[in-house]
Amino acid sequence: MKRSIDLTHQIEKDMPVWPGDPQPEIKQPMTLGKDICTVQSIRFNCHLGTHLDAPSYFVEGGITVHEIPLETLIGKAVVLDFTDRGKNDLITERDLKKNRQPLEQGARVLIG
Repeated sequence: MKRSIDLTHQIEKDMPVWPGDPQPEIKQPMTLGKDICTVQSIRFNCHLGTHLDAPSYFVEGGITVHEIPLETLIGKAVVLDFTDRGKNDLITERDLKKNRQPLEQGARVLIG
């Protein structure tokens, strides 16, 4: 049986960010109780939470996010669990080798 898992994380003001990046800023300048409608504003760095770095971030002439076919992002995956680590701990090549799992051709690797 095929199963899909949504990997997105909710954006919250105190969530982990890349070292040196600002925390997300979440405001609600208008509320239904005192205004005609509810309005929220969210300001954050593009590398916050669940995101995808396009090849164009690192390779001159590489494709951008909107050019990546959805089929590339959907498929079988292996999860490497590093949730026992502190939020500032690095994951090294040695760690990855220690947690090696069998991969099928084209499988995605998810690091948690």
